[in-house]
Amino acid sequence: MKIRAFIALGVVGAAVACSSVNVAKEEVSAEATSEALTSVTNLGTITSGQSKTFKYTSNPTYRAYSFTAKANDKATVDVKSTDGDAVTWIIDSKDKVIGFNDDASNNTFNSHIEATITAAGTYRIVVREYAYWKATFTASLTIKSPAPVDMYACNVDADCAKVQKGCCDYLGNVAVNTASVDAYKATLGCSTPQICPKIAVLADYSAALCNTSTKKCELVKPADIACGGRTLNPHSCPSNYLCMGDTQMVDATGKCKQQCGGFAGFQCNEGTTCVDNWTDSCDPNKGGADCGGVCHSCGDVKFKCASGYHVDWANCTCSRDFQ
Repeated sequence: MKIRAFIALGVVGAAVACSSVNVAKEEVSAEATSEALTSVTNLGTITSGQSKTFKYTSNPTYRAYSFTAKANDKATVDVKSTDGDAVTWIIDSKDKVIGFNDDASNNTFNSHIEATITAAGTYRIVVREYAYWKATFTASLTIKSPAPVDMYACNVDADCAKVQKGCCDYLGNVAVNTASVDAYKATLGCSTPQICPKIAVLADYSAALCNTSTKKCELVKPADIACGGRTLNPHSCPSNYLCMGDTQMVDATGKCKQQCGGFAGFQCNEGTTCVDNWTDSCDPNKGGADCGGVCHSCGDVKFKCASGYHVDWANCTCSRDFQ
């Protein structure tokens, strides 16, 4: 417990004169938990890197500097004096205490606070002398912002997620880092509820993939995906697509082909035709009425290949049968 004796003159909340008063450390700590600190003289603003000196008297009880900070900033406040004992708070715009310090160590009467800012806004550094004595204080502020997070960075496809690009769906989609989905949505500043115009939106079958060359997430159309293969980051096809291609037999990449037909009766996109999936065991010519197919745009899909060859629908050509 810190005890200081002094002659109290104009102490807020008590008319005490010519008497010895003991101020306990526990009392100061309790004060810091109050919802509001009243009787404050605002001394203006302070910015990161600045130091400002002011003189303190007990009336009014507190002195304050205001500063602005962003979410996740780390604010460091030091209040020093050669003739006083600093008691310091950091409070937010709602007068909630987010940081408090009386003595930075057992060897000093100076204050030191380190606080992480949880929401962007205006904050105040509030100071008083421990025993309300006249004193001169110097307050300094340092704000350090965390390194910006790259919301599009990735190493593998699993790092990427497909999210709506804007507040309304007609703006399309974008690929961002999975861990940054909420942060990305926060940057949009969408209202609740969001009112959007009724605009027809084309189906987007693109997949969120990691470009291993740029280390960035990007949306790739199914037709442009080099799927499978023996690579460090083998790409998968979007839902309702199959990875096909004879080159996969030698661990090379294939192409994504849209599924069609079958029990679900999936339809092909305009300009493509549903043909039998020759890679499965279901044969529509041998009782497989509900065989699933794949969509192709090879022109005349009814062409036949010579004996010993089969139709390579992925590349729209004939390929030699597997031995």
